[in-house]
Amino acid sequence: MTYRALYREWRPQTFADLVGQEHVRRILTNALAAGRVSHAYLFSGPRGTGKTSTAKILAKALNCVHGPTPEPCNQCPACTRITAGEFLDVLEIDGASNRGIDEIRELREKVQLAPAEGRYKVYIIDEVHMLTTEAFNALLRTLEEPPAHVIFIFATTEAHKIPLTILSRCQRLDFHRVALPAIVERLQEVADREGVAVEERTLFLLAKKAEGSLRDALSMLDQCISLGSDKIDHDQVLALLGAAAGEELQAMVDCLVQGDVTALLQTINGLLDYGRDPRQLIRDLIGYFRNLLLFKVGAGQDELVEATQEEKQVFSRQAASFSPEQLMAGIELLAATEGEIRWDAQPRVSLEVMAIKLLLELARPEKREQQALQTQEPPLEVIPARPGQEARKAERTPPKKEAGPAKRPPAAGEGDRGAKREPAIKKAAPAREELTLAAIEKRWPEVLEELKERVDIPGLALIQGGKPAELRENCLILAFTHQIHKEKVVERYKEQIEAAMKAIFGRELDLRCVLAQEKKRGEVRDKDLVQEAIEFFGPGLVEERKENPEL
Repeated sequence: MTYRALYREWRPQTFADLVGQEHVRRILTNALAAGRVSHAYLFSGPRGTGKTSTAKILAKALNCVHGPTPEPCNQCPACTRITAGEFLDVLEIDGASNRGIDEIRELREKVQLAPAEGRYKVYIIDEVHMLTTEAFNALLRTLEEPPAHVIFIFATTEAHKIPLTILSRCQRLDFHRVALPAIVERLQEVADREGVAVEERTLFLLAKKAEGSLRDALSMLDQCISLGSDKIDHDQVLALLGAAAGEELQAMVDCLVQGDVTALLQTINGLLDYGRDPRQLIRDLIGYFRNLLLFKVGAGQDELVEATQEEKQVFSRQAASFSPEQLMAGIELLAATEGEIRWDAQPRVSLEVMAIKLLLELARPEKREQQALQTQEPPLEVIPARPGQEARKAERTPPKKEAGPAKRPPAAGEGDRGAKREPAIKKAAPAREELTLAAIEKRWPEVLEELKERVDIPGLALIQGGKPAELRENCLILAFTHQIHKEKVVERYKEQIEAAMKAIFGRELDLRCVLAQEKKRGEVRDKDLVQEAIEFFGPGLVEERKENPEL
């Protein structure tokens, strides 16, 4: 006997065998028991949820020797021949390959003929949404008033594409995605019957990858059994599916929590070297972040999160390290990367860039609070008291004067007399040391050391990619090699760098970030223009000046 795939071998044969479709089972069994079977049904829902199997069970229930009955016997000739696909009065039609008006006209002529073997002629049209508009119009009249011995069953995954004129003439039953626990239970039953040992976490993995399709789950289990062992190895299943294990995803998120970019990149490269698919890895991360977000908003313990109790405990711990806004931003970044990596010739580089961006988005909350405090107004500084004076507090802005009676300006010579009472002491402005680009370059390591207390590790790594290139009055130009480094520094760390420079140099400096290549091209372009002018007009007639000396 030839081998049959598991999804065919384990196809439901009675309404009781249907998994995850209790509402469909109840409606059809009650209709059969009460003799209220409709002339046309529309089964709609995701793939692999049992639409075609339910249609064949209904056909057996109508043509069973004990029927119409809610429980076909599966023993009589009608039931066995329908199961084998040999019953003449049950016709399965593929709507994708028989979508024209000619095929529907032929069907319309055949429905008038009486059943050859059974009690009813059952037409099962799969993927009915693929029929053309003309074909639907040709079917309309027959569907509205078919012969008493004809039952139409339409199956589709896209019910919105079916004309309303067809929908209004059918009883519509919506099939739902099969819940993960139900899929796991069914897979365990099949594995036990097949004599194969499999871990619970492996069954959860297969059920998750099936995305609510029991047929897909059985197909993947069949493929795993084909590895040739009485026990399915979890690591082999991961390699087969190109997926990341839950422990690996947990390790990646722990690296994000700790801000450890090196460990994060090492984990990603290890997964790629092991054969993990880059797009599948991003999909797994999106699902993982979705679970973290649900835990963060308080919906993690419900059935929305399909995971074991151990995994839910990890989700709860990790979700406490992020805010909802951070997790949503991470999901958006992952989704954008998934769309871009499809056409990328170097997915490893894209994943590494994505990992660094993700780490910047999900910096630890305590670090973000420190940065927020550092960007606030600094506390009042205490200036040491001079001899004979009390210590006073220096404020960044002069204190407001209280309203009082206007004082008369001193008359001529009164200042000398007033000196006898209490001389007015004027604080001489300290001489400001001239700041040059060479001085900034020399003390730039001190600025970086100061920034260690103001920014996180990834931010400091980005800032170190910039070098002081030019000083224009009170503006320092920082040149970067990479565009992404420049953008992130401007977006996140500009104020911290300016505060660190003030602390080191004792004066406020504005920061401007540019690309080193752009600056170099601009300087070369200016020099080339000056040289061309000298060569054309002569050296004595050309004078080089800055157009805007303030810059």
